[in-house]
Amino acid sequence: MEECPNYDEIVVDLVSGFTPPSLGKITDKPEYSDVLQTEYNRMTFRAPLLRDAIKNERKFSDSIGFWRCIAKDCLLRVESVEDGTVTSVLPTEFHTYYGMKLYDEYLSGKDLKAIRSALTEYLPTLPFAYYDRCGCDEQREIPYSMEASSFFSE
Repeated sequence: MEECPNYDEIVVDLVSGFTPPSLGKITDKPEYSDVLQTEYNRMTFRAPLLRDAIKNERKFSDSIGFWRCIAKDCLLRVESVEDGTVTSVLPTEFHTYYGMKLYDEYLSGKDLKAIRSALTEYLPTLPFAYYDRCGCDEQREIPYSMEASSFFSE
């Protein structure tokens, strides 16, 4: 039987990574003192859903903007990883503080391409995205292709 991908998390190791810029009063707080000195090189996303596509369909005519909005909505964690060990996690409030600037200004083109490639691999329109039992006496599991929408196809 073909192995299904893990839809819980999509981990993207960034090629260039980024060091967050200062946000004035917010990054001056003592609890955020190490944020500006840390280079973050891994992002973890949840799988994109049809709900995300519908929410961002107004951006669909701009493919780049559309995918960046999808990535923003699906972002779970931004981490700093050294030798396979997570050393620091960007506080989740910074996802909101940086917003779309994270994708529009702070990440390199190579990192954005890696994110988009990873997210498109996990779309609900992948072939063999789920298995169902056939109606015959053998009750074999048959792979099905989910074709819920064309929002994700280009």
